[in-house]
Amino acid sequence: MPKHRIEFTYKEENFEEYLVLACIAAEKLGWTVTYISRSGLQAESPASMAKNTWGEEITLRKKNTGVLLESKSKGSTLFDYGWNKKNVEAMLQKIEEISTTELTDEKGKWKQVVEQNQNQVENDLLNPDSEAAREEKKWWKIFIPAGEFFITPLIIDLNILLFVLMVISSGSFEALIKPDSGLLLNWGANYKPNTVNGEWWRLITCVFEHIGIIHLLMNMYALLYVGIFLEPLLGRIRFTVAYLATGVAASLVSLWWHDNIISAGASGAIFGMYGVFLFMLLTNIIAKDVRKSMLPSIGIFIGYNLLFGLKAGVDNAAHIGGLVSGFAIGAILYISVRQPGNRRIEKMISGAVLVAVVLAAWILIPRVNNPVGDYIKIMNEFVKQENEALAVFRMPDNANRDIYLELIEKKSMPAWKKCREQVEKAKQLKLPPELSKRVNLIDEYVSHRIKETELRQKALKEATDQYNEDINNEVKKIEELIKEISGS
Repeated sequence: MPKHRIEFTYKEENFEEYLVLACIAAEKLGWTVTYISRSGLQAESPASMAKNTWGEEITLRKKNTGVLLESKSKGSTLFDYGWNKKNVEAMLQKIEEISTTELTDEKGKWKQVVEQNQNQVENDLLNPDSEAAREEKKWWKIFIPAGEFFITPLIIDLNILLFVLMVISSGSFEALIKPDSGLLLNWGANYKPNTVNGEWWRLITCVFEHIGIIHLLMNMYALLYVGIFLEPLLGRIRFTVAYLATGVAASLVSLWWHDNIISAGASGAIFGMYGVFLFMLLTNIIAKDVRKSMLPSIGIFIGYNLLFGLKAGVDNAAHIGGLVSGFAIGAILYISVRQPGNRRIEKMISGAVLVAVVLAAWILIPRVNNPVGDYIKIMNEFVKQENEALAVFRMPDNANRDIYLELIEKKSMPAWKKCREQVEKAKQLKLPPELSKRVNLIDEYVSHRIKETELRQKALKEATDQYNEDINNEVKKIEELIKEISGS
């Protein structure tokens, strides 16, 4: 955890006076004094997305014959960008300014506070050897659900667990970096042909699945960042509902927008939580100074990530769907957030949000344009008819000419014509370029199959070998097309 500290000497008999100056300095710097004892004080700077920090914890305490002043980052901040050093320098500078100023009322107020807290026990956060201090240093506590920070670590743990299980099930180290499409689909990724055709549960399972460890880590960090602010504000029920509802909404938008991509990841739901947070920041439910510091920075964060999402391979439709739905859901949940003690209103509104999202999915899924799914259905019927048409080649070698001729006339030729009908249906669909090319190749394949079948039919009727060369030419073209179709 990033931190910055300095030690300096100060006369012990004057420490109380210095402590009073430090309290005033912290107040003037906009920090909140959270603890005072005969050993020193503890204060917290406000969280700021502009600084990319959850805030810092500033501690001033007696140490042997001197004073220790320390600033350390809160939460899971990995880099402090020099803010801890700036905090220490700002504190020292502000104390220096105050020491030459009267400020009689403020000094009197804080002196009284310090005196009232002189009997605080030493076993506190100011004592680095205390149990409380040791607990504070356990960074892995961010993964343990507790108190007001319960659902966020639970979701993070679940995402990590599912990713580990997915990688193990693949039996390949490559899945750690880039899982293949089949593995993602098996573990619940969102894919229009599957989701629209009855596998609706993919709308939510895809929110807990990730396409590689980098994808997972980036999303979990973003979730942790917003969760530590938002979950205490919303509470467990509203936070859970908002996460699930915006995740489903993001999946629906992705489903509506894309025809042939496999979508997975928590980013849609996370954007949804940022949407909820953005709405809350526009209300008076959050303190004015916090709103003022966080509104511009959260706007920059959202804007940057949406621009980043324009690059290929990023499902920006899910991001936008999550953000917009989150803002709307935030407006609905705000009604109950204003009444923190009213559990009945909280449950009613949370339930209404879930019902609304489920109802939206039920109404929209059957109306989603699904050309790739339609193509798959058409090709399934095509394969069925193709197998029927090729039955003539599965006849025993001792079958006579009349049996072959009857099979061609009554089975092969009608089946190839039905194959042609299926291809024509496929050509009417608005398919991705690679599938359109495949359909055109299949169309050409069917044409040569029909021509080959007609030549065989004529040869059998006329009992002649004069068509053998033409038949062989058609067979060569068919084999070439089969290779090309397989490659496409």
